[in-house]
Amino acid sequence: MKRLVKTALLSFLLVSLLASTTSAVSITHLTYVHHGDAFLRYLETKAAEFKRLTGIEVEIIVGNQEKFKTMLAGGADPDIHDLPDFDYLALSGYYVDILPLLKRDGLLNQFNPGLIKSMSDKKGALYKVPQGIASVVGFFNRTLFLESGVTPPDQLGTEYDWEAVIQLGKKLTRDADGDGIPETFGVDRGYAYWRRAVAQAGGKFYEYDDQGQPVRSLWNTPEVEQGLSFVARMWAEGIIPWMRVPRHEDYFFWTGKTGIDIVDATGIIGSYLSQVSFDWDMTLLPAGPKGPIASGAGGYGPNILASTQHLEEAWEWCKFLFINKRNMEEMMALVGTVPALISAQPAYAAIANLRDKNFHCIFDALNYLPPPEYGAVPQELSARSVNVNDVILGRVPARQFLEQLHIQKQAIIDDLRRAGQ
Repeated sequence: MKRLVKTALLSFLLVSLLASTTSAVSITHLTYVHHGDAFLRYLETKAAEFKRLTGIEVEIIVGNQEKFKTMLAGGADPDIHDLPDFDYLALSGYYVDILPLLKRDGLLNQFNPGLIKSMSDKKGALYKVPQGIASVVGFFNRTLFLESGVTPPDQLGTEYDWEAVIQLGKKLTRDADGDGIPETFGVDRGYAYWRRAVAQAGGKFYEYDDQGQPVRSLWNTPEVEQGLSFVARMWAEGIIPWMRVPRHEDYFFWTGKTGIDIVDATGIIGSYLSQVSFDWDMTLLPAGPKGPIASGAGGYGPNILASTQHLEEAWEWCKFLFINKRNMEEMMALVGTVPALISAQPAYAAIANLRDKNFHCIFDALNYLPPPEYGAVPQELSARSVNVNDVILGRVPARQFLEQLHIQKQAIIDDLRRAGQ
């Protein structure tokens, strides 16, 4: 009892100290517009509560990538942002290394060591506050499988691999009225799977030096070609609605018109899947040549910008949002995302109403992470910026495309290395 009282007293004193010393402080949090209304409500609710507790004002700004670029160009950097696509800025010192703060505050043991490792760069720096686990799992429409008389993926075990996706997809793609436009397709947005397919083939896009800098392009390696060719085959087999129907968004997984979704992370559970009328479930991703690797899975969270004038206040805000069991449980109820915080994870299945689902695969997927790419590469080297549509659509052979891309990317690497000497 004395220990509990002492802990409560220390917490009260910390809050009182923050309130007395930072009452005039205001910080800005730029949040990604596509995180959705539920996440925005969470931020706004917590900002009001945080101000009552500490006196710190948090201004929530909603925006996209262009908004962030405009703010940087205008010298109006936010203190915190949670947008994707800007990991490369870590190379230029734009972000605070969170790891020393976690160690200083005794919070490192609140997270799975493997998760922290997957989020860190080659030097061990951690530039994102651990917020959640974005496990990329294999969603499937159990209702559609059963109506079609096809064995669902969770019953295939190790036989659920790339070839199984092709064969299942062909069985689930049905044009009952013969008008040339299937009512259902096998795979939703399979064209977007190519980067994960490369990882599942054992490939990566660059070789790095000891400083985590790219030194050699690997775009023309057999593994990259194998991953890209698998995705091109899915399209050639006619099991993906993209470029085959007037509006392929009418066949997104949550419409109930596609059987398999291998591109979405767990964030769709509390948003797009919360109101669907069909029975859906999860399994690990289909195994490629190197297994059911979930490239892109792992931890995610916001960055604190190194330009902030209020580091401690920004850090306290991030801890309040994401390293607080009660608050994370509230976020789960609102948003449905999987928390990185270990103490909040046991409540996930009940809060997200997933006790009748294969929810364990969300955590199992963390056992199948690919070797890290140390992916804070400049934007001109980012795989996300590469358009492979011509290969997927069969217009250009994969090998020819990748050889040309390899030459381009290697030239960029050589230029960057000369400029850095």
